[in-house]
Amino acid sequence: IKGVDLEGIFTVKKDTGYLEGLMRALEKAKEIVIVGGGFIGVEVADELAKRGLKVSIVEMLPHCLQLAFDEEFCVLAENMLKNMNVNLVTNTLAEEFVGEGRVEKVRLSNGELLKTDLVIIAIGTIPNTELASRAGLKIGAQKGIWVDEYMKTVDENIFAAGDCAEKTSFFTKKPTALRLASIATMEARIAGANVFGLKRKNIGAIGCFSTIVGGLALGVAGLTENAAKSAGFNYVVGKASGPDRHPAAMPGCKELKVKLLFDKNTEKLIGGQVAGGVSVAEIVNMLTVMISRGFTAEEVATMQFGTHPALTCSPITYTVVVAAENALQQL
Repeated sequence: IKGVDLEGIFTVKKDTGYLEGLMRALEKAKEIVIVGGGFIGVEVADELAKRGLKVSIVEMLPHCLQLAFDEEFCVLAENMLKNMNVNLVTNTLAEEFVGEGRVEKVRLSNGELLKTDLVIIAIGTIPNTELASRAGLKIGAQKGIWVDEYMKTVDENIFAAGDCAEKTSFFTKKPTALRLASIATMEARIAGANVFGLKRKNIGAIGCFSTIVGGLALGVAGLTENAAKSAGFNYVVGKASGPDRHPAAMPGCKELKVKLLFDKNTEKLIGGQVAGGVSVAEIVNMLTVMISRGFTAEEVATMQFGTHPALTCSPITYTVVVAAENALQQL
């Protein structure tokens, strides 16, 4: 982007000194422009809005979080951001950063100029494979270090794990750009166990995300509808919603919304999206395990689970089960 070298433009790095500099700059700022409406951009906007700053997100896709969620879940998150007075500019590119030595405005592809004191760029990362390249290791299609199912590189004495390593989709067995701490730690456990003898295999990246925006938690496991279509799956959707406590008058109760995708041919679970209270994160973890073990709609509908009035949905209308039953009506 033209003007990216101006002062006052930051990325989000895992570097304490750099982030301390960002925090000092934020103390002097009143208006912030965030370029990128993915998880990092949305979560940073959420936190900055809570501090009373005027925040704008510029996103090139029609919706924030669109690479991770289907439209109806994106809209839920966007509505929370709008309620926090975050300005959302979607379907639009940031084309130029304008200022005399320091960023003062952001020129957008729609012709608009956004005034700003500080810019945060949150548009993704690429793996750091400089050392691996110098070592002669193979680099994959997604620019990560190529590894096999044992996390072994082309050099049998070198293993790679984490964001630097190439990922393979659980569903398509093709390279994927998924990079998550949870995937990295799983890969590390596999690589560590295999150093002195090949014991564990990586079944591929399923993709399990969760976030929270203005008190609304959202999570996804596996494929969204868009991803399922792109991968060539013929699928059915099961939906359900209801209180996440029972009865609904319980303190802290929130509406829980569940959407499940099942492969129409095998009837296996291939994806799930959830929105509601803090239980969302562990529900998508549960769905990820189900996906990895090949649960069918019938098995999800008849699974055994524990409930408590202050902690879960009612056993009569347990939302994941109801969504599976809804899908079974279409299979």
